[in-house]
Amino acid sequence: MVNGDAEGVFPTHPLSLPRPGHSLHSDATAYGLPPSSVPTASVQAPSSKIAVIPLGVGSGIATGNVAVPGAEDATPTYSVTGYGGSPSKVLPNRAIVQVDAHGDWAYIPAIDSGQEGVIRDSSFTVYCIDDRGVKTKTVVTVTTHDLDVGYRTTVGNGSVTGRLSVPDGVLVFSPGIGPGKGSLQTNANGTFLYTASDDVAHGETQTFTIVGTNAFGNVLTVAALSLVPKPNGEPTHVRPGAVKPFEVDSIGIVRGHVHGSDPTADGPGMTYSVTDHGGAASAKLGSGAIVNVDASGRWTYIPPSAGEVLADSFTIYVSGRDGAKTTASVRLAMPKMLDIGYRTTLSGDNQVYGSLLVPAADKGLLTFAKAGDAPEGVSVSADGTFTYIGETAAVFDVVGTAFGQATVVARITATPAAAATAAVDAGLTEVTVGGSGRRTVFTPTGEWTTTVTDPNGGVIADVGASRYGAGVGYVVAQPKAKGTVTVTRTATGAGPATSTFVIGYESTAAPTAGFYPTETFTVTFYDARGASVTKSYTF
Repeated sequence: MVNGDAEGVFPTHPLSLPRPGHSLHSDATAYGLPPSSVPTASVQAPSSKIAVIPLGVGSGIATGNVAVPGAEDATPTYSVTGYGGSPSKVLPNRAIVQVDAHGDWAYIPAIDSGQEGVIRDSSFTVYCIDDRGVKTKTVVTVTTHDLDVGYRTTVGNGSVTGRLSVPDGVLVFSPGIGPGKGSLQTNANGTFLYTASDDVAHGETQTFTIVGTNAFGNVLTVAALSLVPKPNGEPTHVRPGAVKPFEVDSIGIVRGHVHGSDPTADGPGMTYSVTDHGGAASAKLGSGAIVNVDASGRWTYIPPSAGEVLADSFTIYVSGRDGAKTTASVRLAMPKMLDIGYRTTLSGDNQVYGSLLVPAADKGLLTFAKAGDAPEGVSVSADGTFTYIGETAAVFDVVGTAFGQATVVARITATPAAAATAAVDAGLTEVTVGGSGRRTVFTPTGEWTTTVTDPNGGVIADVGASRYGAGVGYVVAQPKAKGTVTVTRTATGAGPATSTFVIGYESTAAPTAGFYPTETFTVTFYDARGASVTKSYTF
């Protein structure tokens, strides 16, 4: 005689074997998992503890059997909600538990249970009642982890086929949320096919979920996938200079070409930028240079007209039509400074007409205007012609604009005929106001102040004449000096016109037997009409 418990429930044998064809198993080896990571479950009768039996697979799904041996003519009914209740339910941690007519149970964890690492000792009860009214119940305790459904995919150009790695027969699968573009087809056995639509770009990621439904209608998300249905091939480029050298024209403008190709594009569609992928085609560098690249990869470098640039560089960003990216670096060693000359013509007593000397190849590249601080009476046209109307000499800057970027391109000295009070070749005079040629071991420098007077009323330009040709500014000659000469205009005056310069010299000569060598250099000052005066300096 078998005695039941207080509820009239008869205990099951703790290690009852499953029915034929339903042996307990673990697929951990197939998924490459160590034994410690395999989900486990224990089966216990109401009156005793049961040994732990390793079950389940790498996905975290645990399965087992709690069949109750009984009389051959007895028909059991299993439930997880109570005697005669539902064979399936959702636990508070969102796991689905179920049991079939043979006592085979399954524990399907949620994709995010809220428990980090291990889902430990999650329990549910399997209730059994047969057609004779005999009741038993078994508590199943599962230790596992969040649902982790692996998948294998094969990517084509615009489609992805795959298969979920889950035990057969536990769930059937269907599309969940997404994708945003394209279509998703799933099969009950876990295979799926994603097909991209035409508006999915190369390299663009598509995200979607797949849900699983058990035999009793419970639904849960089993996988969230992010796929790139149209992978990118990197665009290629030939670095500038590998095809042909840079081209430098007579005023210092440099031109070159970056060649790009995209193996994944279905036709031409490369884009180029000098600021970032998808950025602007032109920019002004820190050196003051202007750079631009056109739709064919041809680039232009317009150097600054003032200062000193020992080296300059910029990056060209190459983008394929479908999102592929690469870059090309352009490096220029000691680029020539922008050197645009000019010529002038006098008309009447107080008018000067002139034009910038722009090479034919550069016509239309730059548009010109006067700088904001130009004196009254100056006008500059977009083509580089200019006019000055006034009674005294004027010095002004011309600004050039290319590709939306502006920079100073020339400094003009205009002297109207009305300013001349003597012959053109009357010459200049100079007076040395002060200076010092003292030298010590610690201060190998000298400084002189020189004032140049022009009887024709012209102010000497504060610019090295070697840049614009004799006829304006100054020229330094160093036949017996190896150091550095600096010339800076510090003041101007009128009636007659005077120009005051500070001449600096820093010697690099070494002493011989305790004595320093004598060094000399000259500075020749030119006015706008070609007259000049030369001053010698001894250090």
